[in-house]
Amino acid sequence: MSNEAVAAVEKALSLLDCFQPGKESLSLALRARTTGIPVTTVYGLMNSLKRKCYVGTSSR
Repeated sequence: MSNEAVAAVEKALSLLDCFQPGKESLSLALRARTTGIPVTTVYGLMNSLKRKCYVGTSSR
């Protein structure tokens, strides 16, 4: 696996770490600040995670 692919997996896992049972969902901007990942990257990764059913949408 290339270094870029490994970095993408690490970023996606960092985003998944933001989810905690019983805690309110974080906005994309707050996830970006929490993880240090740019908002546009967070947006793309969250869409990929959603497509693969790792995350869902909130009815905020």
